[in-house]
Amino acid sequence: MILAYNLIQAMKYLLLPESWRSLTIKSLRFRLFRLGGVIVRHARSLTLNLPEGYPYFRLYESLAYRVRGPCSI
Repeated sequence: MILAYNLIQAMKYLLLPESWRSLTIKSLRFRLFRLGGVIVRHARSLTLNLPEGYPYFRLYESLAYRVRGPCSI
């Protein structure tokens, strides 16, 4: 449990904008991880298809770029 907490704290301070750093784990979970997306496997790659109009799409895009470099979301 402490390892998960430390990973979330590191993600907040290294990847998220400053305005998101004060959010609790529960708030982050509801904003970022609780959504109806579809993971698609095509041509040996995985793609996350997010619903149209998802309010945090640009944040997901910037997180993916910071973590893995350019990728398709």
